[in-house]
Amino acid sequence: MTAERINIFVPEGHAETEFWLRYLIHPLKAFWGDGTANWSDHESDFRFYEPYFNPTSTINSAECAFLPMTLNYYIAQRKLNFVNDLCSFASSNGLKTYIWIDGDYDVNLEFENAVFLKNASYHSLYHQNEIIRNGDLKTDLLNSFCSGQVQLRSKQEKPIVGFCGLASYPTLRLFGLTAKNLYKWLKFQLKFDTFHPPPIIPLLVKRNQILKKLENIPEIETSFYRRSSFAFGVSENNSKAKLEFVNNILNSDYTLCIRGAANYSMRLYEVMCLGRIPLFLNTDCVLPFENKIAWKDLVLWVEEKDEKYIGKAVLDFHAGIKEKDFLERQYECRRVWQEYLSHKGFFKHFIEDLTRSTKVNQSSFNI
Repeated sequence: MTAERINIFVPEGHAETEFWLRYLIHPLKAFWGDGTANWSDHESDFRFYEPYFNPTSTINSAECAFLPMTLNYYIAQRKLNFVNDLCSFASSNGLKTYIWIDGDYDVNLEFENAVFLKNASYHSLYHQNEIIRNGDLKTDLLNSFCSGQVQLRSKQEKPIVGFCGLASYPTLRLFGLTAKNLYKWLKFQLKFDTFHPPPIIPLLVKRNQILKKLENIPEIETSFYRRSSFAFGVSENNSKAKLEFVNNILNSDYTLCIRGAANYSMRLYEVMCLGRIPLFLNTDCVLPFENKIAWKDLVLWVEEKDEKYIGKAVLDFHAGIKEKDFLERQYECRRVWQEYLSHKGFFKHFIEDLTRSTKVNQSSFNI
């Protein structure tokens, strides 16, 4: 816990309470609620922010500024002038403005002295004013399904690779999605849209190709559940589908983790949360806390250029790791998730770096 709260300047009059549930950034929900009558049911999930922050409408006492709603709100409501005004005002007073971007979105926008917190970026395009978040895993899956105890898997002679997720569409639907992505790409290129578009050819096609490659290697056992919809079973609150997803990870040695519409993998965090080793295909991704986490020593890392050798990478890794190290790696994946990638873990380190930045008044910092 920090010795004292960070004073954050938060402007007033940015949004009606009806938008708080969807768009208000989490640290402010601890102080303002979510604008609904059911806030008391969720209040305890946000209280851990209180010892760290002190929202203020007085700029002179602030150490940084927070945009109160996610950037998604200002784009959707055509209120980007609010963002510009805040960033300019904060910068004129020597403060950075921290801006949250939610979901599978990245934007082609710049604001004065702003720092963006978002889920995805590209190393080849990465800027020092970007902080990569930890996805948005709502619950601790290990607590929900395994009473919080890592379910260790002993090393077997034959590796098991698992995957349960979106990897197939009916042909007509796939053509429709491709056309939709092409339309988004054209809008972005013509500067009619601020959101970076997803790849024109949906990434589920690449996923399915990789799954087929792995299935064709007799030395590897595979356990694949190809779904034809995103977050299968979640929207319908299908407990059976959720259990199949979790069990697929728990009953596999490695789980394939590859980007979706945005250049990050939510499954990477889910696998680590459950104490398993991700098989991570790196598509020029920027991962959280790269200056603190030795990612290539933690997960089974495969570069996109080496995709055709992914089966060999699995076999070589599995043959080269000793039983003791195999078990320890499972514990380490869970430990890193708890320490850095859980909701509280991420903000603990974010706040430490934010405190350091405000105290030494650096021109920029990154996580």
